[in-house]
Amino acid sequence: GSLAMLEIQRLRLELEEELAAMIPVDSPDSTGHDVAKDEPAHDRYALQLGAFSDRGLALEFVRRFKSQLPDLRIDEVRDERGQFLYKVRAGSFVNPARARSEARSLARRLDMEVIVAEPSDPANRND
Repeated sequence: GSLAMLEIQRLRLELEEELAAMIPVDSPDSTGHDVAKDEPAHDRYALQLGAFSDRGLALEFVRRFKSQLPDLRIDEVRDERGQFLYKVRAGSFVNPARARSEARSLARRLDMEVIVAEPSDPANRND
């Protein structure tokens, strides 16, 4: 049934992540993130640590965690109502399995929720 399909999907994702961890990174940045110079920025995954409607709160979040995550940035986007959201993100990953693995590791280390922002997310587009 559907539970078996969910278990198969979970196992497939775990296997992808294990395999991704064994693949050497072409050109890691200073934090070891999976960065490929020939990949357009909008084709990359990012780790999202927070989303704020108040820019000041986003800036405070970045100030608080900058020493632990030097590549933190704020991506400004508009939500479906046209209001600004300030998404605090880190990293740049071509491989989604590596991004998920890093998100879990970071979530444990910082004791907070970390999600993987998909390449289709407008905040990932730099073009």
